[in-house]
Amino acid sequence: MIFDEKDEIEKIYIMGNAVIIYKDIILKTNKAVFDRKENLIECEDGVEIFSEFGSFYAEKARYNLIEEKGVIFNSKFNFNSIYGRSEKIEREGGFFKFENGYVTTCDREEKPHYRLKAGKIEYWQKKDYLRLKKVRIVFGEDFNIFYLPVFSFDLKTKKPFFTPSLEYKTRTGPSLIFNFTNRISEKNDYLFTEKVSIGEKGSGIGLGFSSQEKNIDFNSFFIKKYDGGILSGGYLEFNRNFGDFHILVDWRWMDNNEFFIDYFKDQYMEKSKVFNYFSITKNFGKSILGLTIRENAKEDILKVEQIPEIRYFVPYFNFSEKPVFLIYDFRFTNFYKESEFYPRILNKLDIEYKKDFSYLTMKPIISFSSLNYPDCDLYKFNYILEQGINFSTNFYSKFFDGNITFIPSFYIFNRKTKYSPEQLIKFDEFEEKNSGNFLYSSFLWNINQYKDLIGNFQVENEFNLDKNKFEKFFNKYELVKGRFKIEGENEWDLKDGDIVYNFGVNTISYETQTDKFSIGTRMDKESDISGLETWWQKSFENGWNYRIGFFYDFDSKEILTQTYEIWKKIHCLTLSFRFTKDRENKSFYVFIIPTLFFENNWQRRFEKWK
Repeated sequence: MIFDEKDEIEKIYIMGNAVIIYKDIILKTNKAVFDRKENLIECEDGVEIFSEFGSFYAEKARYNLIEEKGVIFNSKFNFNSIYGRSEKIEREGGFFKFENGYVTTCDREEKPHYRLKAGKIEYWQKKDYLRLKKVRIVFGEDFNIFYLPVFSFDLKTKKPFFTPSLEYKTRTGPSLIFNFTNRISEKNDYLFTEKVSIGEKGSGIGLGFSSQEKNIDFNSFFIKKYDGGILSGGYLEFNRNFGDFHILVDWRWMDNNEFFIDYFKDQYMEKSKVFNYFSITKNFGKSILGLTIRENAKEDILKVEQIPEIRYFVPYFNFSEKPVFLIYDFRFTNFYKESEFYPRILNKLDIEYKKDFSYLTMKPIISFSSLNYPDCDLYKFNYILEQGINFSTNFYSKFFDGNITFIPSFYIFNRKTKYSPEQLIKFDEFEEKNSGNFLYSSFLWNINQYKDLIGNFQVENEFNLDKNKFEKFFNKYELVKGRFKIEGENEWDLKDGDIVYNFGVNTISYETQTDKFSIGTRMDKESDISGLETWWQKSFENGWNYRIGFFYDFDSKEILTQTYEIWKKIHCLTLSFRFTKDRENKSFYVFIIPTLFFENNWQRRFEKWK
């Protein structure tokens, strides 16, 4: 120890296997000097530092305990599943600056499988944000893949910062694809994605960005075929919520359906037979104003377009001291169907009174709709008057290991229309309504741990009292028992003695730590889809995984699509192979990605229905 003129400790020298603990920091070294007046520790001859930020191993270090500022030299480190080396690291609070080093997710101390070498690295610990400058992406000893002037990524979301892949398709040949993900600033959570595709017959580029803080999500990708025009196809998605103002865009344009399948397979699985959509809405508190455009994206099966629709909507507004509620809906729509435009003006007013009794809720309802078709060749003025009463209640049953809640609801009503559906051109459900007396019933069971079963089951139907028969039937369910799960949604029309199955998606699945299996029917009468979808996934202890999927079409009695995928964790990297086959095309896909960022997703054809 060294003392000053006041005989107070000025410096403390520590030698041999020293351990210093201060707050959340543990420091181990062979030689250290503590300057008590400056609150400064200087260490050399090997330094180990452990803290909530991570672990650092260096030749020497200097650190101010009070100011939480310091510097270490020739170090290796790991934090938040990130490993690396640096000639110099400076810390100031939660901010770290690295010089002439690299980062990786590979935990090999010598010769990592890959690394991101950079002249300068900045890390904001509280923001989980890492930014690199003068970056070289290196595989193996010194195989340089890419050079980037600036690059960053978000350690919170753990999105893959760089994914190279190779794809081969029968009709389009080979393509090399590069995906990048980076967060542009430590001050916000904007996440940018870039995609570059270089193929034998065409090239593409895409850009995306998203932010949870700003409620914004944008994604796009565009392809140019070498033998085509300036732009052969692409898609754009945009979703932004400005509080009470909302914009939604989901738009695509393609040369043809074959091009759509070849170059945008993932988007085809999600978007085919779905309208292009553009919407702007403004919420005024008690009412909503919106503009919508719905376009068929050159898919002939999508018959009724809206170009555009203006809507003003007042939802469930209590306009008096008593429980009397008003719902108002105004729509001006310019429909486009069979190469003709048909304007329609809709006004719909619902008035509802609610009265609660001990075990029963009663709601008298009256609804008036006017539909004006001002087209000179079609001119009609239709009105729809509905008046009825709704009864609902709750039944609660408690068991030793759980309970069931049963909620039945009945709505008896009379409907009068000026025109029958046969006298109108069908645009939506308003042209399908008939006059008569009807009973609409709904039954909902919420099951909570009844004999190890949890979930819900719902049935809805519409009964024509005049004809004494059911006209619509709908059910929806989700039940889980142990490792088994069944879920589905189905809709039938029961008119003129026929039972028409309009829509259905039903799935049975089983899942363990090593096995996943799913099988289910898929039906959409309007989109001409009827088939069986199944997939199976198996994982092994040695790191190998495989997955197989099929879609069988009931009408053609053929397997329309087959998908085979196998992937293996190789230390810090995951290598994946995928083979897909349909009736006209075969594709092979291989990519490599750091295991830390690998997402084990299975894209099913009808995921959009769920």
